[in-house]
Amino acid sequence: MQPIEKPIRSQLASALIAAVFCVLSISLYAPLMIWVLLIALCATGMRLVMYFGWYQPVPSGRTVNLLAVLCCVCLAWFSLQIGLLITMVNLLVLAGALKLMVLNRPRDLFHLFCTSLFLVGVGFTFHQSVLMTLFYCLLTLALLVALGRYFAPSQHLSWHAKRLLIMSLQALPITLILFVIVPKLPPLWKMPVPNTTETGLSDTVAPGDIANLTRSTELAFRATFEGAMPEPAERYWRAITLEQFDGKEWTVSTLRKQVRQQYQYLDSEFSPRVSGSWWQYEVIAEPTNNHWLFGIAVAVPADHSSNIAIRQTADYQLLSATPLTSKRAYRLRSYPDTAKNQSLFSLDQRINLQLPANTGSNPQTQRWAAEIAANNATAQDRINAVMNYFVAQNFRYTLTPPPMPSHPVDDFLFNHREGFCAHYASAMAYSLRLMGIPSRMVAGYHGGETLQPAVLSVYQYDAHAWLEAWFDNRGWVRFDPTAMAAPQRI
Repeated sequence: MQPIEKPIRSQLASALIAAVFCVLSISLYAPLMIWVLLIALCATGMRLVMYFGWYQPVPSGRTVNLLAVLCCVCLAWFSLQIGLLITMVNLLVLAGALKLMVLNRPRDLFHLFCTSLFLVGVGFTFHQSVLMTLFYCLLTLALLVALGRYFAPSQHLSWHAKRLLIMSLQALPITLILFVIVPKLPPLWKMPVPNTTETGLSDTVAPGDIANLTRSTELAFRATFEGAMPEPAERYWRAITLEQFDGKEWTVSTLRKQVRQQYQYLDSEFSPRVSGSWWQYEVIAEPTNNHWLFGIAVAVPADHSSNIAIRQTADYQLLSATPLTSKRAYRLRSYPDTAKNQSLFSLDQRINLQLPANTGSNPQTQRWAAEIAANNATAQDRINAVMNYFVAQNFRYTLTPPPMPSHPVDDFLFNHREGFCAHYASAMAYSLRLMGIPSRMVAGYHGGETLQPAVLSVYQYDAHAWLEAWFDNRGWVRFDPTAMAAPQRI
């Protein structure tokens, strides 16, 4: 079937594809730079104005080419800050917007159609929820309806939508069958290597399952301070807060993730009130393909001029809106005197007093914690008793601890008495929960090398874990039990 020859600008298909392209661009607001999104919106508005006949002349080819060159120069300038993946997403949206401005030939319409389909795929890179999946499916159907309208303009939109819906329902059983029978193999470059890990960060910490911890000299990030630098004892770079413990491993709390999603839906975020002295610095983070960022104490964005969108969470994490797929730069201001007591304590208490569902896990630790709680009335006394235990029992710091598969906390505290930072933080945090003290593990980095004035280089072998315990009059307070066994490590 051949399309009826008619100016593209006056065809409904072009207006439909332009509208879908606009909605797709808005849905990708997180990775898009604001000026790229504005160009996409302006191009859509221009195309709709042409369709309704309010303004007919299109921009000249020279004008669009000049705009394309300027946009490429700007993208190249920002690419080092926003990373390769985000740069390519912005470039794809720009290409679609510029094509929208010069939509004159059928080939231009097909190019824009394909670009919009690519943007649907890009959307799944950043959004995997059920609602967003349905949303992108509807946009894909709208694109196909627009294409059908171009080839059969005499038919009503409802006719195209009905035919497309029938074909989609016919394809659904085949899709389900293929989903079931086709093996879902992970990519080879992500095949796990059992019983070994490099020093580095993970959103799951299971020290009892790690048979060998090797050192990695890879750079994690660099921080350039504007003025005074924190003392070495204050260089705790927070990355991940781990609040869910099943008796063996610590993970990010499921309830905490749900609360973050609610904040996102309501377009709101946690913003701590800060005061007192501060350190200001710029961090250049290496690619991790994760969302977490690194900051000291209570850290807040120093300004909003950087091209990385930073979200603050109620557990004092800093998260990037998009994964760090390449080097990213951002500026922070840290307030060491600001207390971590501004989050909703009822939620914090609910999460950080939870014990493993398996009540029979680590029985020796349960009895030991009950004994300490009976002999010490205050939270500080109980914490001191645990810290003193590490000194009195001559615990040893090692990167090659023996496997602890069954009851890792019991094995660490009463049998082997050797491990690295994750063992110490895990055992103490679990013990404090048994004593009725809200506690959680924090993973990040500690220290850094001063290779240049005011510049700290932090490497993967600086990865560290510590814990925080709650005090009613002080909020969350940091404790590092590793210092009891290996003060030279801190």
